[in-house]
Amino acid sequence: MEATLPRDAAPLRSEPSAEAPGDASSTAEGSAAPETVARDTSDRTADTVRPPTQATPSARPLRKAVGRFMLGAGKHLATLGIALVAVLISVATWQHYVTAPWTRNGSVRVQVANVAPQVAGKIVALRVGDNQFVHKGDVLYVIDPFDFEVAVRIGKALVDQRAADLEVKQAEFDRRRHLSNLATTPEEQQIYAGNAAQAKAAYEAAAHQLAQAELNLKRTSVTSPVDGYVTNLLLRAGSYGGIWVMTV
Repeated sequence: MEATLPRDAAPLRSEPSAEAPGDASSTAEGSAAPETVARDTSDRTADTVRPPTQATPSARPLRKAVGRFMLGAGKHLATLGIALVAVLISVATWQHYVTAPWTRNGSVRVQVANVAPQVAGKIVALRVGDNQFVHKGDVLYVIDPFDFEVAVRIGKALVDQRAADLEVKQAEFDRRRHLSNLATTPEEQQIYAGNAAQAKAAYEAAAHQLAQAELNLKRTSVTSPVDGYVTNLLLRAGSYGGIWVMTV
């Protein structure tokens, strides 16, 4: 059977038969030579690979120890970081709620000007409305000016009267002062001098009264002392009272 097989079929054998006779042909020896060389090469390769395989078991415990150390260090560092963050948050909370001023019930205060009339009287005109913005100097309401106008007219008349009396008294004093002792006496000169001084004082008093009457007449127009909003307006024409003006 073996003599009838072709030559090309011999290299297809993976291993030689153990029962092959020792006097095999040259063709069989040629095919067995490469197998022997290949077997030697595989043995050498195995010998070269074996030393690293022997060193691996000794390196594994070291790697495991380093890994366990790094894992433990990472856990400790994470715990330390969390504790540090908690401390910082606690300090910030203490600073915000204890040392710094704070309250849960806050309120806002604004400057409020209580506008009240400086003269008494009945309101005849209301020039503003509630929650209206006003500027400084704007007229808020007007008090009946009739009585104050009469006081001004009386003051002017009194000033004119006192001025005329002062003129007469001053002229009499000047005339007596230039007379000789035969026409007048020192006592008479003193009397006329006193009359002139009294007339002058009466004139000045009348002038001051007139100024006060004119000021009161001007105060019948109540103006805003600040820029702001009118609030709590409870006034009506014919009533008495004041206006609250809230500043801005």
